[in-house]
Amino acid sequence: MTREKRIPFEVSVDPFYMECNMEHLRRGVEALNAGKGVEHDIIEVDE
Repeated sequence: MTREKRIPFEVSVDPFYMECNMEHLRRGVEALNAGKGVEHDIIEVDE
């Protein structure tokens, strides 16, 4: 850091929290709260 006068990594924002994704999540929550969700079984994966 001293020699290059910068931090040794790139700083970025997690794309999960982008406004368009947050709006998609809000719509999904509203649909679930309105009873429009579909229940699925858990899929087990053998490794």
